[in-house]
Amino acid sequence: MRVCHYFSGDQWAYMGGKSAFTGLIRLAMISGIWGSMMASVFHASAVSAKTYLGPPSGQITITAPENNSEAYLVANAGLTAANVCHPSDPTVKDREGSFFSYTAATAHTVEFNGKVHTLMSTGNPYFGVIVPTRDTSAPDSDAVPLAWTFTTWYPTPNATRAPGTDAIDARFRYVLYAMPGELPAGSYVIPQMEAFLGVDCRDEEGRTYQDRVGQRAFTVNVAARGCDVTSPAHTYIDFGELSSRDFSAVGSTTSTIPTMISLQCDPNVEIHFTLSDQTNPSNRTSIVELTADSTARGLGVQVVNPGSGKFYSLGPDDASNHGINQVWLGQSGPQGGTFNFPLGFRYIRTGEMTAGTATALVGVTLSYQ
Repeated sequence: MRVCHYFSGDQWAYMGGKSAFTGLIRLAMISGIWGSMMASVFHASAVSAKTYLGPPSGQITITAPENNSEAYLVANAGLTAANVCHPSDPTVKDREGSFFSYTAATAHTVEFNGKVHTLMSTGNPYFGVIVPTRDTSAPDSDAVPLAWTFTTWYPTPNATRAPGTDAIDARFRYVLYAMPGELPAGSYVIPQMEAFLGVDCRDEEGRTYQDRVGQRAFTVNVAARGCDVTSPAHTYIDFGELSSRDFSAVGSTTSTIPTMISLQCDPNVEIHFTLSDQTNPSNRTSIVELTADSTARGLGVQVVNPGSGKFYSLGPDDASNHGINQVWLGQSGPQGGTFNFPLGFRYIRTGEMTAGTATALVGVTLSYQ
């Protein structure tokens, strides 16, 4: 009697994807009262902004951070230089430049280049932003944080452009952060804003020039933390030819044949797995049924821990945190990397035996929690 075991290829394909399960989300705090007050201070035109901040590509892809208690830097979009108050004009000689945020301040702060910045709202509660700003003649160390109130970004201590000599030129840095707490996998749209921040330039004669800077729309794609299966997509286990004399009674088994599943994991991923009977998905016993095209009778397959010999019970083909015969496998290390776990397979006699072929299909579904 020739018998064999087949690992379900569909299950392997599913395991190749990543999934994440998340808890409560902490939302950014915003203040509508302050928003209305600041809007009354700055009188911007109704036209579109002529300068936009944000990633120029329109797409950012990141891996979901762990359950972080602090804001998490997602992207530094680099520097955008713009003469936002007025075109470069040799007759304009500015003495001061200031700016403020149209969007609400959140309750969270971050340190960036040695200075504390309040995270401002991006229009998406999962993300906040800081915009360190300076004159083009000043070094990055002079960049000042964006705030609700007017904040002076020119002159600064190390700017080489002397006040009253030229039209000043702002240089903005857009730095995006994920807000503290879980960030579920998925795609997040950061909306376009025509009025993202307001800019005020004052010349040597006391005249004020005002303009606004927008936020360009872009998408943040968050990939779930998890593992990639690096083992072959199909694993076949061939038991060779067996005799009914190898099974003395119901419940007797063959020796165990081991195999290894290899994963490449992100850091600190909790890994669970569930074994499922692909012939009878509702099966919750410890014995996988033979496929309909098998001609042998009185046999089933057990999946065991090859070290201890303990058998596993079957559950649903479901990657959620269902808890139905779901087995905790372990946690990947703080640096991530390769994670291996063994499974063993053996035949078990279930009743009166009939010679023939015996094939079973077992699915292994991984869950990253």
